[in-house]
Amino acid sequence: LNSIYRQAMHVREEDWRSFVGYAYCWYEVLEAHHTLEESSLFPAIEALVGEPGLMDANVAAHGVFDAPVAEYAAYLLRLKNAPSMQRTADTDAETETETETETETETETEGFDAAKLMALIDALAPPLLEHLRAEIPTLLALATHPFFARIATPASATALLELYAAQEFRIMGLLGLTEGHMFFFFNLDRGFEGGRWRGWPGVPEGVRWVLLRTVGRWWGARWRWASCGVGG
Repeated sequence: LNSIYRQAMHVREEDWRSFVGYAYCWYEVLEAHHTLEESSLFPAIEALVGEPGLMDANVAAHGVFDAPVAEYAAYLLRLKNAPSMQRTADTDAETETETETETETETETEGFDAAKLMALIDALAPPLLEHLRAEIPTLLALATHPFFARIATPASATALLELYAAQEFRIMGLLGLTEGHMFFFFNLDRGFEGGRWRGWPGVPEGVRWVLLRTVGRWWGARWRWASCGVGG
């Protein structure tokens, strides 16, 4: 989200279409994350510990920022769906830029407004950040839940890891390969915390290399706005 907010005012007229596509990918990833939490992850945690409703407060918190997030998405979607944003199956980043900028049509009545986008982010960011911060204590509190107190620490850790691994697999199915997946990988800082998460998620290095250099070229012009490069 920072990469969108900080660059919005510096987007040139000829580049805004790729920027809009990039900014909308953030929404798709957020939506997939919260859909997975509500439909799968939280119910799985409750089933594991045998306490229905344990995560209800976290689900309810999603409603606090649903409206501003929806406004953000609707604004970008109008721009994204404009005829001049449509493209053919180009795999070259430079060609993509040409395809997305070459045609202005009379039906496109709204251009990109950086100030408007930033105002939408200003509205959604505080409740979203508050929710994310509040979610951490809830998850950490699982360590002292009676369920885990009854079993050995290695066993409880294994149970949670297996549960989370299953959820990781499911969220991949909610994201588009050429958009959501690529947004995730191009914003994954592999040097964070001294490289502690360099191997996460568990995608073989060769597969990652191929994905970013092949699939990543499909909407290649969008990833110039990302926080990281091909190498993370």
